[in-house]
Amino acid sequence: MSNFNEIIQNGLNAQINGEQYMGCDITFYVHRNEGEFKAKTGKTQRSKGKFIVNGILLDESSTPIALQGLNAFELRQTLEIAVPVDMTAADVENGIYTGGIEYARAVVDAWTRTNTGSIGTITLGEIEYGYVLGIRKPYVGDEAFYAGIGKCIPISVELVWQLFDGVIGNELVVKISLHDAEDYTTALLIDGAAVRMRTGDTSQYAEEQDLLTSITQQSLTVKVIIPYKRTGVAVKLVQDLWNGDIDTLYDIQYYDGVAFLESAPYKKVFTAKEINEPLTAGSALSITVTFERALTE
Repeated sequence: MSNFNEIIQNGLNAQINGEQYMGCDITFYVHRNEGEFKAKTGKTQRSKGKFIVNGILLDESSTPIALQGLNAFELRQTLEIAVPVDMTAADVENGIYTGGIEYARAVVDAWTRTNTGSIGTITLGEIEYGYVLGIRKPYVGDEAFYAGIGKCIPISVELVWQLFDGVIGNELVVKISLHDAEDYTTALLIDGAAVRMRTGDTSQYAEEQDLLTSITQQSLTVKVIIPYKRTGVAVKLVQDLWNGDIDTLYDIQYYDGVAFLESAPYKKVFTAKEINEPLTAGSALSITVTFERALTE
């Protein structure tokens, strides 16, 4: 099974929340191709007391992204899921299908909402890629007969993988908390930047041809733009904008999975040097904050 199949299959199964087919727990199995699908559907319809909902992952196109010195490409795939039509006990007795597929569609819809824009890593050949997954709204087709399964209604999902062998911006995680509050909130970043600035004296030293700089001080600022959601860190920042005092401090954690790991993040105390809330009617509001490293006693 390819890594793509595993990512999708595990993602779908993680969304199952007590959904059942004819009183039996369900699980999803994503096949690599049509041949495997046809060969295994008859054998995998029931496994260890669970009913298998089968799918096929089909490659549509792979387009290189022109970035010199960086392996990057866009992969388009189609996920076809053959969902057996649900039957009640009366249907089984009468041989009449109700046409219900909500038990599987609910899982697919939940996976779509949860994983659109998701990030992760995948190894292709000997190269580890970071990916961003784009998912289009599932399309429900017409009822058809599938050999080895019976009457099904297909659900089609179009997938677009953006793959890079460098760090992807979505991998960056900034967590913010009021100083010593220990209730870090992940800042859902729209945009941002971290800037390390150093200043010093530049002069020509004895017997030196070049000008040399002696660093005397440095500062670190972190600028983040986050959506103004009704809960979370944005509310704290807006309260600080309107009511805060100059002594308000924030703890910030940062990790990117490469230079700083989640298990060992960068963690320092900052002050909100500038907080900006655009007051624009008819648009989703965002909060722009520039944090600067603060000294604490």
